[in-house]
Amino acid sequence: MRKSTLKDAKENPFKASAIETHHYPIERSLLNACDPKKLRVTFPQIKDHQTLEEFIDSEDNIMVLCDIHHRHPHYGIHHLLAQDFFIQPYLYGGYQVVAEVEEQTKILAANERVIKRHTTTKS
Repeated sequence: MRKSTLKDAKENPFKASAIETHHYPIERSLLNACDPKKLRVTFPQIKDHQTLEEFIDSEDNIMVLCDIHHRHPHYGIHHLLAQDFFIQPYLYGGYQVVAEVEEQTKILAANERVIKRHTTTKS
């Protein structure tokens, strides 16, 4: 998704209305919980707390997302488990990995229909 494709229904099937940024892999809210020495193994630019603070808002720790995949309760990175969020680009159209408890039976049945449709027609 790009800002230039927000108004293109084919490119924007989730009807996103904005592009936003998300701190990743280190959430700003967990900045003070992180040990710079441990982070240095993966991110050598982090030497101490000051360089960790600089890293938090750098391009190396920012993920660009549409508003839906940032904050939506069913699709957003703030609401899903990592495996549920990162698998989304690879799912069959119409398949949902998360649902409200009261919608669980309906969503599971719909997911089974999606899988059946794709596995029986692709053989």
